[in-house]
Amino acid sequence: MNAEYQDKIRIALAAAALAAGVPSSNALARRLDVSKQALSKWKRTGVVPAHRACQIELLTNGVVSWRDLCPDIVDDFYAQPEVQPINRA
Repeated sequence: MNAEYQDKIRIALAAAALAAGVPSSNALARRLDVSKQALSKWKRTGVVPAHRACQIELLTNGVVSWRDLCPDIVDDFYAQPEVQPINRA
């Protein structure tokens, strides 16, 4: 469980529902063709599957970015050391 991301995910999913013009989380789940339990699990665990995050970004015309829904991926990316080029001389 990613407790540090739970609030970010809840806020992003609420913004997604608003941007998609749906009145509730249940309606958002229907638009995404997922169960309301799946959406609830995302909120509870703070983890949204990356492909669903991309789907939400498309559904909201970019108002809610996949980066908002997958902060763990973004944080992991920036935590990695910089890759050094290979000298092929």
